[in-house]
Amino acid sequence: MEYAEEANAANPEPETVDFCLFEGRHNLPPNEGPLYKSFDFGTYRAEPTPNVERVITLLTHHQKVRVYVTGFTPALTQFLSEVRPYVNLQKGGLTLMHYDKELNSYFQQDF
Repeated sequence: MEYAEEANAANPEPETVDFCLFEGRHNLPPNEGPLYKSFDFGTYRAEPTPNVERVITLLTHHQKVRVYVTGFTPALTQFLSEVRPYVNLQKGGLTLMHYDKELNSYFQQDF
């Protein structure tokens, strides 16, 4: 038992870093900011902020990331395709938070 406690103290659980897909779509808890600035319906591409690269760096270092999705599927699809190679499924590194407007709260989806 003592060994397990020492191992946990040496390797503490990483903190989760929160982001949002876009700002201003729903009430959001405090977070590090948006992953995308805008979405171009002509090219069907979202304009990334530096936070997308930051998420990739965090995931590469096995940090936990939580993204408040706010319901914009095309941008979410782009984001997932960009970060998928960096998500460690065994570590549970990425959690998506989906907004439920009827309950005015978020529900969790581990990716």
